[in-house]
Amino acid sequence: MRAPLAIKKILVVCAGNICRSPMAEALFRQRIDERSLLDQIMISSAGTIAIEGNLPCDEVVALMRTDHGVDISGHRAQSFTIAIPADLILTMDQQITNEVRATGSSVPVEMLGDYVGTSEEVDDPYGGPASGYRRSLRILDRLVTKAVDRILGETTCG
Repeated sequence: MRAPLAIKKILVVCAGNICRSPMAEALFRQRIDERSLLDQIMISSAGTIAIEGNLPCDEVVALMRTDHGVDISGHRAQSFTIAIPADLILTMDQQITNEVRATGSSVPVEMLGDYVGTSEEVDDPYGGPASGYRRSLRILDRLVTKAVDRILGETTCG
């Protein structure tokens, strides 16, 4: 039997909220939906330097569509604020982690790689070659899967 979920709202944060965090948000939704828990866990994303309403990068939209069958073209960037509801804030790299922690958020803030025990940072592919976007997506796919496994594993009763 599964205990009630302790983490019901996850906020994924990067810099501009147009590359890494939208990919992570979509992957979280996909992994949670695969376990029929999308109605119990809310996923959102934001950026520490995001410009409200910016569209995701074309490269990101294309990769998510071709590699994961997910359309994120409707995503719009939002700026990080401690007012965004969350039980857990997961960041893409140490710099973003430090920036979010500096806001005085009372919500636990952890780099995604630290949360799953790999200590990996997800490099920002913005403005780089297509291979950088693909590499970030591969890393995020693996880390998000581990994160969902951890979240659900912590709520399983013996």
